[in-house]
Amino acid sequence: MGGTPDPSDFSLLSAEVGITAPTLGEVAAIVNNAFLQWQIIGGAIEAARLGTKAAIEATGTGGDAEAAAAAASWP
Repeated sequence: MGGTPDPSDFSLLSAEVGITAPTLGEVAAIVNNAFLQWQIIGGAIEAARLGTKAAIEATGTGGDAEAAAAAASWP
């Protein structure tokens, strides 16, 4: 591996060249950084979602379920 990537092998990234960043490599770096950031925030969102779902399911009344949902802390 190595060398210069063929833009035709990366059509989605190539479509962003000149818009997101000036080169294919820079676009790839930006997309990769966004992916890495999403892994962090996505995990936090999933934990909040599942915790809130469990709290709602543990309630006995509609009012308690609404209170559990309102108490959710979203990142």
